[in-house]
Amino acid sequence: EMSKERPTYPLLIEESSNYAFTVRRIAKPLSFDKLRNTSNQFYNDLPEEIRDELHNSILHGTCMLSSEPELNAYMHDMGKMHNAKLQHAYDHLSDEFLNEKQIDIIDYACGQGVGTICYADFLKRKHLNQNVRRIILIEPSEKALARAALNISVIFPDAELVTINKGFDDLTNDDLFPDKDTPTLHVISNVLD
Repeated sequence: EMSKERPTYPLLIEESSNYAFTVRRIAKPLSFDKLRNTSNQFYNDLPEEIRDELHNSILHGTCMLSSEPELNAYMHDMGKMHNAKLQHAYDHLSDEFLNEKQIDIIDYACGQGVGTICYADFLKRKHLNQNVRRIILIEPSEKALARAALNISVIFPDAELVTINKGFDDLTNDDLFPDKDTPTLHVISNVLD
C-alpha cells in the first residue's frame, strides 16, 4: 500500500480526430507499423508544399508538434529510425527483467508514445507474455501526449494510463510514484532530442 497520495492528472486523450476514428478501427493486434501507416496516409494526403514545410521544420527540430499534421509528419519522417533504435535497446534488456510477470512503464518525453508502442512490438517479437500494469506518459506537447494516450490505450487496453503534461525539468518525485513491488521500465529515448 502506498503511504503517500499521488497527484492526479486529467487523462489527456485524442478522441474526435480522423486519426482517432481510424486507429480505433484498425485490425488488432496493433503495431508500430500500423500506427505509422495511418499517420503516413494523413500526411501523404497533404499538398506537397505543406509536406515540404513540415518536413523541414521537423528535420531542424523547430516545431513542438502542436498540430495533427506535425504529429503525422514526425511519424512519417522519424518513426522508422526511432523504432529501430528502440528495438535495438530492448534487445539488451536483462532476462531477469523480461521474466517479470508484471511491470510498469514510465515514458519520458513520450511524444506519440513510440517508446511504449515499440515495447509492445518487442514483447510480441520475443513471444513474451508480460502484463503491463501502469503506463505513465510524460510529454510537454499536449497534442502529442493526447495522441500517445490514444495509441497506448488501444495497444494496452487493460493498463492504467496516466498522462502528465510536463517537461522533463518540471517533474517531481511525486509525479512518478514508483511502486517498489513492481519493476518499472524507464523509456528515455527522446529526452536528449
